[in-house]
Amino acid sequence: FFFVCLFSHESYGFYMMPAKSNIPSSISSVATQGAAGAKRVNKRLDATLKGKQIAFTEANSFQPVVHSNLLKCYETVDLNGAPQVVVESYLCTLQDRIQEAAAFRKPLPESHVLQWFVPILAGLHQLHSVQRVHGHCYAEACVFTAHGLKLGMAHVPEDARCPAPELSLNQPYTEKSDIWGLGCILFELCTFLLPSADNPPVEVPTLYSSEMHELVQELLQPKPSQRPSSSVIMKNQFVL
Repeated sequence: FFFVCLFSHESYGFYMMPAKSNIPSSISSVATQGAAGAKRVNKRLDATLKGKQIAFTEANSFQPVVHSNLLKCYETVDLNGAPQVVVESYLCTLQDRIQEAAAFRKPLPESHVLQWFVPILAGLHQLHSVQRVHGHCYAEACVFTAHGLKLGMAHVPEDARCPAPELSLNQPYTEKSDIWGLGCILFELCTFLLPSADNPPVEVPTLYSSEMHELVQELLQPKPSQRPSSSVIMKNQFVL
């Protein structure tokens, strides 16, 4: 079982994936821990106080919650003062797939959009059902594993590419902020663009159904109180 560093860096660190390469001595102990099944990835964070707090927050949020659409979080280990969150391995992010699709300049079929959207919704709903917020429900936090698309661990909320409008007003991050992020994912799947938090969302292409248009509008309501909960969305016949 080996590790290499991915090229796409995250806040406070980067992911490591299995690969045919020499194991750096600095991570050999963690590699040994993840050898069984070869399905573990280390998310290494910096050793600052903030980095450690984020590592343990992520682990505490995900490790107790088990769902087929949530990335598995195995443990948090401290390696020479550098906290590392050991998670299930994955192939690429949803953001990678969106960028690949955008290169062809051809909209995704509605069935394809829903095929990717629904697993993310299901994973987020599981978190909300146990009173946990995700904190960074965006395409870059959704990953493709050998077992399908899953919602990965949270990043730093203020690092979001399109933060929920209420965050700019210094309001707390809530479940409804996660719903805004979910709307950004759906909008990006339909348009390959991000909505603007300062203006009403641009309409999705006319090739999509009225149900798709309505769902996008509901998720991207500027006021948190006007966005549906994950429970309500899960009951929507359009996504079932």
